[in-house]
Amino acid sequence: MVPAPPIRFFIGSGCGGMGGLETRQRSGPAPSRRPQVAGEAKTSIPLLTVRGKRPILAGITPIQASMRVDKFRLLSVFIGTSLTPLAAVAQELPSSGLYQIVSGRFVECCGIAGPIPHNVPDDRQRFVRLEVDGRQVSMTILGNVLETFTKNVFCAETTPVRFSFPNGFVAPGSSNIVFHGDPGPFPNSQYVAYSVSFQGDRLIINGTAGVTTPFCSDVVNEFTHSDVLAVLLPKASLRISEYEVCWGSDSNRTYQVQYRSSLTSNAWMNLGLPVAGNGGRNCVADAIPPGEPKRSYRVMFVTPPLGISGQEIPTSGLYQIVTGTFTECCGIAGPHRVPLPNPSQSFVRLTVEPSSKRTRMTFLDGDMRTFTEVIQCPPSTPVYFDFDHGFPYSSNIVYHADPGPAPLFQYFSYTVAFSKDTLRIEGILGFSPGFCVDIPNRFDHSNVVAVLMPTATVRASQLEVCWNSSSNLTYQAQYRSALSGEAWMNLGLPVAGTGRTSCTTDAIQPEEPKRFYRVVTVP
Repeated sequence: MVPAPPIRFFIGSGCGGMGGLETRQRSGPAPSRRPQVAGEAKTSIPLLTVRGKRPILAGITPIQASMRVDKFRLLSVFIGTSLTPLAAVAQELPSSGLYQIVSGRFVECCGIAGPIPHNVPDDRQRFVRLEVDGRQVSMTILGNVLETFTKNVFCAETTPVRFSFPNGFVAPGSSNIVFHGDPGPFPNSQYVAYSVSFQGDRLIINGTAGVTTPFCSDVVNEFTHSDVLAVLLPKASLRISEYEVCWGSDSNRTYQVQYRSSLTSNAWMNLGLPVAGNGGRNCVADAIPPGEPKRSYRVMFVTPPLGISGQEIPTSGLYQIVTGTFTECCGIAGPHRVPLPNPSQSFVRLTVEPSSKRTRMTFLDGDMRTFTEVIQCPPSTPVYFDFDHGFPYSSNIVYHADPGPAPLFQYFSYTVAFSKDTLRIEGILGFSPGFCVDIPNRFDHSNVVAVLMPTATVRASQLEVCWNSSSNLTYQAQYRSALSGEAWMNLGLPVAGTGRTSCTTDAIQPEEPKRFYRVVTVP
């Protein structure tokens, strides 16, 4: 039997919706029907010769080839090749993440106008998302706002071509990802053939996706990416690198901002030098070290005025004790006087009920929460300097209680002169010593002046954006105030990669509290 002559298939651009192949029952190659793209170099593409079931490809290494034959008619042949090898040594697996398209070519084919080439990136093809699960890989081409890139095919009952390919595979020992899907047996069937070379943080993408349109020969139905270079974007971290502490001030006072890293510690540290009030809004910035993410703040007086000017109702709030004397009497040692403030008596909290104007006054220690207390004769409970049912009258508040029931017979009497933001406190608290004649049982506050602490606000005034960089790349941090719909703005100048962590800072304006950030590579 004389063997049948080989069938030779010329591999063209794929225009026409059926793989772009021309079938010839002859010994020589057929010419390509693919129109020449302006500026494109001519290449001699070898032929695929099919003898039985064994394909032979001369000149280039095929990534994969598939063939569908129906009644001796070739429906499709797809070949993906790595046109630009990235490295001689294969990388085991690609890296998952978001890649930025740097350069490449995208061609729409064919329709009446013939091939239409575009350069990428553009607004609709800006990024590539790669998700790696073992040797299974999915790839999606994304636009500026991370929407999936699609192309419409204007033929009846034809769905758009989505450039989202879920079933890629990396062969052992290979540095290529193969995405492949033949068209179905029906019209308007989609197909894909992509080869993605990977090395380190870079991809080179080549391939074709399209849809068969046998009844619409004049429409664009096939789309090809060639030599598309994409670089893995760094994973940026964001932290607050500076806080701004602000408060309303008086021009005749001096203030000190303090901070602590523990909410319960009394070890307050001065933040910078004292600040003279300007009669308006004073602010102090605090640069936060990376290892200390939590801080609490307060604003203290350094030189408050001690004068009292009358007003009808006192002001609720936390008052800082700035001067005064506390006396314990009597016990065996006799009267014992200590100056104020001290760690157990540093603040006074005044609460005024707006409707009844009834007030409550409490002495607090340095943590601004714990009540100041004195010990009675055991086994009685401690006595707190916490006085309720005071009523303002003629710029004074009176707290008074006659001796209570046995056995303590506790009593107190305090007068508080107040102005808008200053208290002057005089008073006495006592109780029966019982069987403990050696402990104090009468306590006096004299000439105690407490000044209303300013209400401070704390806001993030500076953010730090950091990312892992490569020494051969240049990066640009960008921001915008809305998650979508706004153009990205450059944050400062481009930053050359160092091979280590690179950072840039952004001063946040009070009127713009929300920003979104990203880091991209630039030429």
